[in-house]
Amino acid sequence: MKKWLTINILLVVLMGCSSDYQNKKPNDGFSDSNSNLPTFSTLETGGLNLPVSNQTYRIPQIKQDHKYQIDIRPPVEPIPIIDKSIAQFDGERALIAYPLSLRDVYNLKQIERLLTEQRIDFTAEKGKIITNWSKIERSDSIEDIQIRYQIEQVETKQASALFISIFQIKRGDIISKADLSEKQRYTSELLNHLIGELNSTYLKQQQDLSGL
Repeated sequence: MKKWLTINILLVVLMGCSSDYQNKKPNDGFSDSNSNLPTFSTLETGGLNLPVSNQTYRIPQIKQDHKYQIDIRPPVEPIPIIDKSIAQFDGERALIAYPLSLRDVYNLKQIERLLTEQRIDFTAEKGKIITNWSKIERSDSIEDIQIRYQIEQVETKQASALFISIFQIKRGDIISKADLSEKQRYTSELLNHLIGELNSTYLKQQQDLSGL
């Protein structure tokens, strides 16, 4: 009994000392609320002189029209396949000009023959061919595009020239307007293809004749 009484007295004394210690403990600044902590202004108002950004190389914010997908394929140029020829794209048409002496090899009649062999329908007028719709068959085509081409032949006293332009273009079932890159790509591709075919036939004939 005395033992339990002694233990209880000891506990009461210890609790009193603990309470007394908490009351007498100095204020270390962390037990109070944060209201007494110092506040700091932001860098912009702290008296610092920040450097001004250089706008010379700032990337302009361009609003891109996403109506059509962007064609990232490299451009196609007309190739001067014919000997002593000049080939170029003039902004609307792909063309190749060559000596007048070769007009019997490279002309609209020969173009008509190739189109017929490739089962491309067309109508022929004086000095002009207009094809029916031709689907662009490419593994890297970015859209369902069909094109009607216009092919013309012009002659001077020194040279003959073939021109190919886009007569109409449609995406899916909607007829639209070709942009500059499409005009260059598709007219140049067709010109290079047709002239390449005619040139191959001509060279083969020359080889056959020389072998006789």
